[in-house]
Amino acid sequence: METKTQLAKMFSTRPLVLVRFDDDFCSWLRASRFGLKRFTVTQRHHEVDSLKAPSLCVVQLEKDRKTSCYIGVLKRTDAVSTFDTRLSFLRLRRIAFDS
Repeated sequence: METKTQLAKMFSTRPLVLVRFDDDFCSWLRASRFGLKRFTVTQRHHEVDSLKAPSLCVVQLEKDRKTSCYIGVLKRTDAVSTFDTRLSFLRLRRIAFDS
């Protein structure tokens, strides 16, 4: 099966997840034990209830007022409290844009 066909099939059931983190979060993330290789965040249930894992994700990070995009996997979502869901991200890789 052609790659475009495979991607279209995948995105029809699991949409691409777009995430943006601010400059402070980016600094904390880079200083964490696993950095961009593996990390988790929590969000309110109602903010992420439509996400399905595993899904391909694009993460936008800011550093020194410069924005970079990374591609990775939203591996899983788990309820961790009455109000919050944990999102587990894996293997973020920088997307190099030509322009």
